[in-house]
Amino acid sequence: MSISCRIAAGYAAGVTLVAAPVLIFLGAASARADVSPVNTGPSVSHHEAFPGQQNFPQPGTAVHHHHQNNHA
Repeated sequence: MSISCRIAAGYAAGVTLVAAPVLIFLGAASARADVSPVNTGPSVSHHEAFPGQQNFPQPGTAVHHHHQNNHA
């Protein structure tokens, strides 16, 4: 391998080693994260009932406490 080929190979390797972190930095600096609201599923205040569950006692009522105390 001639000296000019070695110099060219060394120069190419040096440029590559310098360019890689610069390109990574530019990519990270120009990236824009899209902010999206956190989706934690259905809210507790509004939850669709499963089939056959529309008629349940409302919390705080006497029927609800009777159900809690007498349910296995």
